[in-house]
Amino acid sequence: MEHTWIFVLIITWIKLSAAEGLEPIQVAGLISSMAKHRQIETIHIEMDPSHRDLIISIRKHLRRFVAATQTFEPLESDSELTPFEAPYLHFKVGFDNLRTLEHIPHTNSVLILMDSPDNISYIEQLIGSISLRLDSNIFVAVPNDGFALYEIYTVENRLIMDLYSQWTNFRFSWFPSYSKWERRSNLNGMNIKIAALPSRPYLDLDCHNTSLNNCTISGMYADVFFVLRDILNFTYQFVQPPDDTWGTSDSEGAYNGMLGQLQRQEIDLAPTSFTVTKERSRVVDFAFPITDMHHRFFVPKPRDRVNWTAYTDPLANSVWSVLGILSLTVPFLLWTSVVLKNDPQKAQFKLYRSFAFIAMTLTFAKPWSSVPQTYVPKVMFLLVSLAGSLIYWHWEAMLISFLAVKTKALPFNNFLNLMEDTNLKIALLPGTSFADTFRLSPDSLWRTAWAERIEPHLNTYPTDKESLVELIISDRQFTLFDNYYSIKTFQAYKTCQIVDIPQAYESKVFSYAFAKNSPYFQVFNYYLRVMKESGGLDQIIRRYVTDEQPICSETSAALGLENCFTALLILGLGILISLVCFGFERNNARFRSWLKYFHDDDDEASDDMDQDDEKNLEEDSALRLQLHLARKLRLQSKHIDALEGEISFLRGELIKGKKGIPTTTTMTKQF
Repeated sequence: MEHTWIFVLIITWIKLSAAEGLEPIQVAGLISSMAKHRQIETIHIEMDPSHRDLIISIRKHLRRFVAATQTFEPLESDSELTPFEAPYLHFKVGFDNLRTLEHIPHTNSVLILMDSPDNISYIEQLIGSISLRLDSNIFVAVPNDGFALYEIYTVENRLIMDLYSQWTNFRFSWFPSYSKWERRSNLNGMNIKIAALPSRPYLDLDCHNTSLNNCTISGMYADVFFVLRDILNFTYQFVQPPDDTWGTSDSEGAYNGMLGQLQRQEIDLAPTSFTVTKERSRVVDFAFPITDMHHRFFVPKPRDRVNWTAYTDPLANSVWSVLGILSLTVPFLLWTSVVLKNDPQKAQFKLYRSFAFIAMTLTFAKPWSSVPQTYVPKVMFLLVSLAGSLIYWHWEAMLISFLAVKTKALPFNNFLNLMEDTNLKIALLPGTSFADTFRLSPDSLWRTAWAERIEPHLNTYPTDKESLVELIISDRQFTLFDNYYSIKTFQAYKTCQIVDIPQAYESKVFSYAFAKNSPYFQVFNYYLRVMKESGGLDQIIRRYVTDEQPICSETSAALGLENCFTALLILGLGILISLVCFGFERNNARFRSWLKYFHDDDDEASDDMDQDDEKNLEEDSALRLQLHLARKLRLQSKHIDALEGEISFLRGELIKGKKGIPTTTTMTKQF
């Protein structure tokens, strides 16, 4: 879409009068048509005072115009203009013998109205003395069965006049089918001066033969630049930034680095990833945004920390809460049902035993030695056992993966935490907008960070990101503040030598930076928009920026102490408690009696179980009882026989002793 035009109507004064060549009604009709079709808001009329009647006639024929003044006197100053106000148009008239032509290149649009086609050579000579540009909007209206409208601009100091339209019978018969920048897309090899600094993945710089100005560019923004070069047909010359910085301002608003080059008009543009800020926009023009970004803090890979919840993480806190509630309520229900039903196994399901059964079954699926015999307790027992088994199987399946994950202890979680709980220094790339983020921030805490943790060390920081990354890896006293999408392309991030704090700051956009009022700004901006709308820009970006996450898995590493610590801690506490109990048992009678209570209770339960077994045996089979009694009788009979044999032996020995015959015992001793 064409921009709104602001016209300067220049009536050539050589041999020009209201009676020669031009008729006021034609001039008025041409301006009226342009106002209707081209959305004119302002017309600057520069002419000789002798053509006062022509201006009056134009005002008269354009019925919409309302004169603000009634007299037209020559102005004393070149810069003064007499205004005419209208609902749709704004006239500014100057009578200055065309000496104000110097301002023509700086107006949005200019219309030069000729009295005859013979004066084209004069117009070329006149325009040739003015510094026209590629983006100039100068049109020449030549009488030709109405008016032929030409557009005039320069490419590489060469004047170009192209037929723009034909005005006949008080209307334009046609307009160009292509937009302004499509008509001016051939720059005929025009040489453009550029500067750049490396910033992965946006741009890499490769300088040859150690020559400062013999460098080639590559990367995302370079690919976009090369596409524009092929479309617009221009060449470029690389100019190295004098201090290898992007540019920051001093107290007087003067910038150093690449921004200083643009501010001083030493280069035309910087086709690299400049952060668009309000402060920078005062001295440069930023093109259509190419990519967006945000900052993050980066720290060295944290050391492994003890994972206290390694064995509880497989189940959510809500699950553990439900298990806790069940462990406190179900034992009462089980114990009550066993007591009320007078279950034969009630000794095995006393209240404290019911608590132990429910807790161990729901958490560790530990089997119980006894099963209730009555219907209601048995159903409850089986349901609890089934639920415990299912929970245990789920927990066991998840436990392996949770134990394999190593938990990292980040030194801080956000900027406030960084400032209040740590003494880390903040490293960043000197001479960039990263420094302005802190230095010019409206937040006092960020300005404090600049004054205390950045500025004192700024001169010691490297000027390239690779060295900055190495700095924070080797020295854990630093944290790096940088563009997240840039740092994630570094090998140190991909291999988890450094990690990001998952908190985004200062979301902004990147774009090319142009010298203020550059003649190339609009044509570059137009084709950047075309690339965005056609999808070509996104295709280039996707080649360099992906959603690939760093590969930080350590599946081949042995399970560390930090994940087994909980189990080992429980084992150690168990041993310690056992030793303490052993000491109390040895030295405290009351403690021994307390332990004896539980021991006797277990024996009683065991005796009850034996009695129940014997009773069941008697009730089930009389034959088994007979066999049992017969077995006991046989054992007793054998015992009696053995005793009788021993008695006979002793009696024989006694008789031998009385008769003086040596006994077996005496002979053994002598031997």
